[in-house]
Amino acid sequence: MVLGMYKVYRKIILACLLLIVAGTVCGQRVTQTINDGWKFSLFEGDASTADFDVSGWTDVSIPHTWNAKDAEDEIPGYFGEKAGTGKP
Repeated sequence: MVLGMYKVYRKIILACLLLIVAGTVCGQRVTQTINDGWKFSLFEGDASTADFDVSGWTDVSIPHTWNAKDAEDEIPGYFGEKAGTGKP
């Protein structure tokens, strides 16, 4: 009787350990950064076209603010035209 209970407990413990290990292996996260490869430009044109040229755009990392120096430059007011940030 005691030997039979020992086998049952052993199987339960083994099953629990197996579930813990399987959950740990399947639950691993993959960490990726999306900060690399962003471009920015103040521009005229339509960036929604597939052949839009981004070779002259400035490399930036995100988060990025396009008007950080806007209040400090010689031009009065703030820039209110088109600008774009994207990944080629």
